[in-house]
Amino acid sequence: MPTHPFTVPTLFDALQDPAALIDTEGRFTDLNQAFLERAHRHGYA
Repeated sequence: MPTHPFTVPTLFDALQDPAALIDTEGRFTDLNQAFLERAHRHGYA
């Protein structure tokens, strides 16, 4: 488990990883879901 506090991903963070915001058909995904997925990839959730 990470020892540092959880930090909520921001819109800026999401824009650094634009593929996380676009689904396989090219539609924008739900931002909250993208944030959760990004947090999970970084070991926060």
